Amino acid sequence: MEALSPLLYSGLGSIIYALIKFDGRMQSEESLNARLILLDQGPLGVQAIHSFQLCEHYRKSVEEAYHSAMNCFVSHKKELNHEVKQYFIGVMKKIVKSDNRVTRKEVEFLKKFREDLHNI
Repeated sequence: MEALSPLLYSGLGSIIYALIKFDGRMQSEESLNARLILLDQGPLGVQAIHSFQLCEHYRKSVEEAYHSAMNCFVSHKKELNHEVKQYFIGVMKKIVKSDNRVTRKEVEFLKKFREDLHNI
């Protein structure tokens, strides 16, 4: 995959924050798993972690974080090809599965995100 804008990874961090907070609470295990998975994504994964942490620090709502992420994706849609979209969805799926329990809310969130992402 070619080099991507760091702002796309900022969007990834925001959307992951929204995913983890979507069920009404931020669980430390999920948060830690997300950070570890993002660290595996290389230097731009660190950019995603920073975005995630900013959302945490400012206690953004799920809606605010989701909207922020989608704005990042829309503003860089030329880079957001099919391969990148699948990659981001794959990272999110890995995070959802990382605690060995996938909730109905997480499945709904992923479905909505996939649809919104494919409409960009």
